[in-house]
Parts: sequence; C-alpha cells; structure tokens
Amino acid sequence: MEHINNVAYARLFEEARIRFNLQMRGISSTRTFGEEVRMVVVANHLYFLQETFYPDPLQIGVGILEVGNASYTLGCGMFQAGRLVALNDTVVVHAHEGSSRPLPEATRAWIERYRIHGDSAVATPG
Repeated sequence: MEHINNVAYARLFEEARIRFNLQMRGISSTRTFGEEVRMVVVANHLYFLQETFYPDPLQIGVGILEVGNASYTLGCGMFQAGRLVALNDTVVVHAHEGSSRPLPEATRAWIERYRIHGDSAVATPG
C-alpha cells in the first residue's frame, strides 16, 4: 500500500531507543558505574502526525526530555523528507525487585548529559 503501517512505528521507535541507549553506554547494560541498574519501560505514547511512505527513508532523533527521581522520559521525533511525521514519548523507570527505586547518582549524571534543553532539536552530550 506504499505507506508505513501504524504498528511499524512502535518498532522503529524502539530500535531508535535501543541505538540511543547503546550510544549512551552508561545505561546500556545491567551494571552501570559499578551499580546494578535495571531500566524498564512503563509508558509509551505514539503520536501520528502525517502519513509516511514506503520505501522512502526515515530519520529519528532521540533525546532525554525529563529526568525524575526514579525515571526519565525519552522523546523521539520521526522525520521523512524533512517533515515531522510522528512523535514518541517513553517513560523508563529504574526498577529493583518489582518496584521503582531512585536513579543512582552516577546514572542520573550520565542521563543528564543527553537531556534536551529549551528549544534544542538535537541532544548533544554536554
């Protein structure tokens, strides 16, 4: 049908988050800065803004929107041909034995390096 199905958006955003986490390296494994860190997705919101077309290329930008006591929110923007076509907000929580616990300070500091401030369109390590 030459368009990208709405279910595919979730997978594309997931792949972008995985690649972002691998780039951050500080939270890509269960051991971060000598501490056990288990991050789990607790909310995932997709916003479909415009139709996207297959097989035209897509670009996805990812950054940290918000950092809380035990969680952070990743924001993703999907672009095609220079147009913003979809948004995704994902809340990720630091979990331990079935409940949340505060982010370790070293992990929080690492996450803050990738936080988007103001009207910035790109998260860059500070």
